[in-house]
Amino acid sequence: MRTIEDCPKDSSQAGLLFYSLLQRMALVVVILFMPVGISELKAQADITKIKGTYPGIVLGYGYGNILHTNGFVKGDNQAGKPMKSFQSFSLKMLWQNPGYQAWQRIYYIPYYGFGVSLGDLFNPDEIGYPISFYGVLGIPIKRWDKLEIYTELQLGLASNWIQYDPDTNPKNIAIGSDLTSHLNFGFRAFYPFGEKLDLGAGISFTHFSNGGLERPNYGINSLAPYFDLKYRWAGRPEIPELKAPDPLELKKEIVLTGSYSRYQTIADTLDLHYYTVAGLSSYFLWQHTEAIKSGFGLDLNILTGLNIDPMGYPNPLCLDNLTLGFGYQLEFLFNRLSIVGGLGNYALHVVYKPFHQFYQRIGIKLYLLKNLYTGVNVRTINFGTAEYLEFNLGYRIWSAKRKNS
Repeated sequence: MRTIEDCPKDSSQAGLLFYSLLQRMALVVVILFMPVGISELKAQADITKIKGTYPGIVLGYGYGNILHTNGFVKGDNQAGKPMKSFQSFSLKMLWQNPGYQAWQRIYYIPYYGFGVSLGDLFNPDEIGYPISFYGVLGIPIKRWDKLEIYTELQLGLASNWIQYDPDTNPKNIAIGSDLTSHLNFGFRAFYPFGEKLDLGAGISFTHFSNGGLERPNYGINSLAPYFDLKYRWAGRPEIPELKAPDPLELKKEIVLTGSYSRYQTIADTLDLHYYTVAGLSSYFLWQHTEAIKSGFGLDLNILTGLNIDPMGYPNPLCLDNLTLGFGYQLEFLFNRLSIVGGLGNYALHVVYKPFHQFYQRIGIKLYLLKNLYTGVNVRTINFGTAEYLEFNLGYRIWSAKRKNS
C-alpha cells in the first residue's frame, strides 16, 4: 500500500515523479503492443481489407476541471486548497469494421478497442498519479462528408493512487483503495487529414471510485475537453450505405445470476471490518430489437454487515441480513458483450421502509458460452452512493424465440 510518505514533498520532485511515471507508462505500452510488432502491423495492413478490420492508434490529451463533489476536493485537504484542475495523457488501440457483422451495422460502424492513460490531479502528495486501463467503445451520432461525431464510453480500472490512511493521509476521503473503477463518457468529433490521419476533439466526464470495497469512497469526478490524434496505418474503412439487418428471431428468456463480493459500511473513516454480500437474481427479459433487451425480475441478497454487534463484528445470520428488491433491467447488446443498467426498489431491507428506497446498477456482461455469462456491476443508491460491487456468474435457464414485429 502506498501512503503519503512515499511521495516527494516539493514541486520539483513531484515533477520528476510525474515524468518518470510517463516513462513507466510508455514502457507498459511498449510491452502491451509488443505482440503486434512492426512486421505484424505491415502484414495486418495487407490483409485488413480481407478481414474487414481497420486498426488505428490514438494519442490523447485532456485538461479540465475537478467537480467539487466532496470536502476533500473542495479544500478540506492537507494543502488547504480546492483541487481545481485535472489533466490526462492517453494512448488507445482501436479497430473499426465496415459493417461485416450485424451488431456493427446496428450501431452504424462503431470503433472499439482498449486504452491506457495517466492522470494528474495536481495534488501528488495526497492523491498520486492514477494510471487507468480500460476498454473503449465509440458509437457514431452523425456523419457528414468529412466530420464525424461519436459518443465514447470507457470502462476499466485505475491504480497508482495514494489512498486514505488515518495516520499519513487522513484528509483523503475520496479514494480509500489503490484500485478503483475508471468510467469515462463523452463526445468526440473527428476530421480527416489524408487517408491515415484524423484530428479529434471533444469533452468527457470521468469518474473514479471503488464501489464500496474500501472506505472512505466519495470518489473523484472531472469534466474536461480532450484532443486526439489518430493514425490509421491501414487506412480508413469505407462506410457503406447501411441497410437494416435482416429481421432477427428475437428471444424471450429467463436468466439466473449469482453474485458475491465484499464491502465496508462506514463512509467517512477507515473501516477495519469487511463484510460479505451474496446474491441471487432472476429476470425475465424480452429482446426488443437486435440491439436492446429489457425486463423485470427480483434481487435477493444476504449482507453480513446489516446485523453487527457494537464492536462491528457480524452477528449470526437472521432475517435482518436479507434484502429483497424488485427491479427493471436494460441491456445494450454488442455481440457477446452487453452494457447493463438497472433500477429497483427494496421491498425488504432492515434499514429502509418497504418500497421507500430505490437502488441502481450499471455494469458489463460477457457471454462465455451460449448460455453462460459473467460480469461485474456497481450497485448504488440515490444515483451516486455506492453500496457494493457485484461480481457475477449467470446462466440463461430458458429461452424461446419470437418473430420481430
